[in-house]
Amino acid sequence: MARKIFIGGNWKCNGTKASIETLIAAFNAAPELKADRDIVIAPTALHLGLAQSLLRKEIQVAAQNIWKVNGYGAFTGELSAPMLKDFGINWTLVGHSERRHTVAAESNELIAEKAKVALANGVKVILCIGELLEDRESGKTMDVCKAQLQAVVDAVEEKDWENIVIAYEPVWAIGTGKTATPDVAEETHSQIRAFMAAAVSPAVAEVNGYGAFTGELSAPMLKDFGINWTLVGHSERRHTVAAESNELIAEKAKVALANGVKVILCIGELLEDRESGKTMDVCKAQLQAVVDAVEEKDWENIVIAYEPVWAIGTGKTATPDVAEETHSQIRAFMAAAVSPAVAEQVRIIYGGSVSTKNCKDLIAKEDIDGFLVGGASLKPDFVDIINC
Repeated sequence: MARKIFIGGNWKCNGTKASIETLIAAFNAAPELKADRDIVIAPTALHLGLAQSLLRKEIQVAAQNIWKVNGYGAFTGELSAPMLKDFGINWTLVGHSERRHTVAAESNELIAEKAKVALANGVKVILCIGELLEDRESGKTMDVCKAQLQAVVDAVEEKDWENIVIAYEPVWAIGTGKTATPDVAEETHSQIRAFMAAAVSPAVAEVNGYGAFTGELSAPMLKDFGINWTLVGHSERRHTVAAESNELIAEKAKVALANGVKVILCIGELLEDRESGKTMDVCKAQLQAVVDAVEEKDWENIVIAYEPVWAIGTGKTATPDVAEETHSQIRAFMAAAVSPAVAEQVRIIYGGSVSTKNCKDLIAKEDIDGFLVGGASLKPDFVDIINC
């Protein structure tokens, strides 16, 4: 059975509205494209709608990344498979080397979960696998590729493989100037196919397509779309979906500010931190990383959002007095770490299960300057919180 050729383009974290419109115009003006292949472009999340609306019908659009949960919820910065289907996006990348090794440290198991939930929602998967230079040099290319594939083999059903394309991307040959020769690439592809025959079935190994091929947004992209604010350091990015460090969050804040994008800087402690009396130790460390990274004048474009992680989506709520106590201590820290002037002018907002029931009592406190609202912002009575 002949396998359909697959040509994929991953735009990574690149492109402005103008450059993408120009590029797509060139694609659309090109002669007729061969009909014997799937052609799929993966723009950034910001550009998905633009690309989908402008690209010629022969070219499909893919997301660069999805989250592992089947539905909607508290997963800041992520896209879900049902969202993609709702927008008519029928493909997604999972397991790209930049998400495995650079921007997220995603495990084989997480990638398998993402693939499974995509397929369950009718979203086809471009499954990226591949080895680092040290893996190749130590003869571990297929050990790595097999482990990456096995996680997905264990997670999905045999019939699912008709909706998966395996993209072998030797990491050492991406953006390095080094290139796998056709013979080297073919040798690995052949070994991958042999593994699939043994691990799944000869039929799947024969029919599955293989191609050489992250999901981040850059501050210049946001400005290009007229988006003037960004969250950084949200608890879900620190603890749930990405394990982002204080230092990484500080770098993100710095680059946002350098591009004229204002920052909502999220800080806050876990339940075990509060119970062990470490609330301010945690908050100070989170703040200090940003204090060290930015200039004093930058703080006029930063809003600090204190979000006690134990009070987000749990039904537990910090009382107004507890929230005010922490806000006051944060302001005192800012006075000492930056300046009294910055401490006086910086807005410190509260983000722990704010509702129409508690917003008036919270906003009445001296050091609570507003709210970062989660689930309640999805309800019509969010306007009551706005006007409290």
